[in-house]
Amino acid sequence: MRPLSAGNIKRLSAFVITQKDIADLPGMTKDIVERIKYAEVYESEKSELKLEGTPARVIWVYFGRDESDITNSLYFAYTIWVADDEMRARFFKDNKNTHVEDDICINENTSYDMLKKMQEPIKSREEYIEANKRVLALIVTKAERFIYDLQETANGTCTIEDMQSRYGEWIKRVNDDYIRLSDEDVPPDDLHDWSYEIMDLAGWVVDMSIWFENKRGGGIIGENEKWLMKSAIKRYKESLERLKKLEEDIEW
Repeated sequence: MRPLSAGNIKRLSAFVITQKDIADLPGMTKDIVERIKYAEVYESEKSELKLEGTPARVIWVYFGRDESDITNSLYFAYTIWVADDEMRARFFKDNKNTHVEDDICINENTSYDMLKKMQEPIKSREEYIEANKRVLALIVTKAERFIYDLQETANGTCTIEDMQSRYGEWIKRVNDDYIRLSDEDVPPDDLHDWSYEIMDLAGWVVDMSIWFENKRGGGIIGENEKWLMKSAIKRYKESLERLKKLEEDIEW
């Protein structure tokens, strides 16, 4: 479950694995609503719900067929429960895949079977791990030096032209691998977070390369751009720490 509160409207969402049919979802939704509508705090999947305070006015319930669906945010349907007419007018929408039954709005994903088929892996688990590790190794081989020179660029002791000369080919390779990884299979469930963290690391280099391209030809580096560099460096270091923790829990 996740809180989605905005302004003075308390909103929640829940994620459910079920083999039941669409016709069963209104009853399931109402049962879930009664169990969670007073939830105030959600810290992790292992934490207990704290049920107190003001009830939610809107609750979304997303239904998948297995753990992979929940991990990959793939749902065959989702439902919306609302507490009053104001929320009903705001969140109950009419379209060809939506209908209201027993005061529950049901949204069916008619593309579910096709998307599920598309997510079936083509590569073996070992091939998937090897491909991601190659990208990770490519990034970290020059990342620390790249960070150092970014700081020097922000301080004015290294130029954009210097950075392009030193890292142009490396950046191109990271960009190419980033695009290739984007087209890869959906990762195995237990590698999902690890794979996306590697994508984020590659994305950090991609973001900086776009900035370099736009800054080509020199020019004064402003305070906002210096902040951008420092933020990018912080993002990289935090991402690397998350990767280390994720790898401790993976059974290679």
